[in-house]
Amino acid sequence: MKSTLILILTFVFIGCKQKEINQKTINESSQKIENSKDCKCYNGLEEKPIKTYTFSDNNSISICGYEENNEYSEFGIFDCKTEKLISGYDAIQTCKLNFENDKLYIVELDKLPTNDKWEWNDIKVAEEIITIKNKSIISLGAKPLKVEINISEKTQTEFLDLLETENYKKVDVEEILARLEILSICGNERAKKKLYSIETDKNYILDGAYAEQYKDAIATIEWRNKKQ
Repeated sequence: MKSTLILILTFVFIGCKQKEINQKTINESSQKIENSKDCKCYNGLEEKPIKTYTFSDNNSISICGYEENNEYSEFGIFDCKTEKLISGYDAIQTCKLNFENDKLYIVELDKLPTNDKWEWNDIKVAEEIITIKNKSIISLGAKPLKVEINISEKTQTEFLDLLETENYKKVDVEEILARLEILSICGNERAKKKLYSIETDKNYILDGAYAEQYKDAIATIEWRNKKQ
């Protein structure tokens, strides 16, 4: 009889404990849902967030901008509690987002030639991490990622040699700038020197879209050099 009573009390205790755990889980889930509902686009932006994420400490962030096929551009990441902008990306930047283990990974993509056929592909060029620290949301800053290409030294040399002849005219300026950029990123000093010289080279007319492409390429290389 005594053993039966102890067994009954044990089950009652376990049942109550499980009920407390379930209620706590429900409360935490409700709190996270409520926090997500409170998230808006700030800094005068009136549109609704395209994405919200909630951390384990119930802090939330909102993503405001443009998204297509799970790729984001011209977007900002806002702290839903302080309503402050944590980080932002412009219209020429394309990113993938991944949220796990209380970290939002923002991986920036760029489309550049990556193989011996000079075919253009999306490559991961930089990463920023948004996370929590002491109950606050912080950015760990953006850092360059190592870029892997399959362009042989022979192909690289042949292209750079071609630029020293009249045959450079057979290659579109956009293509030349892209090839020089990817080779510079991957450490080809000859390509980097050539890229920097193009601005004052009378053989190249950098206006409109070419001027923007050139400026972005130089900015990318200098940023990577500074961060590495």
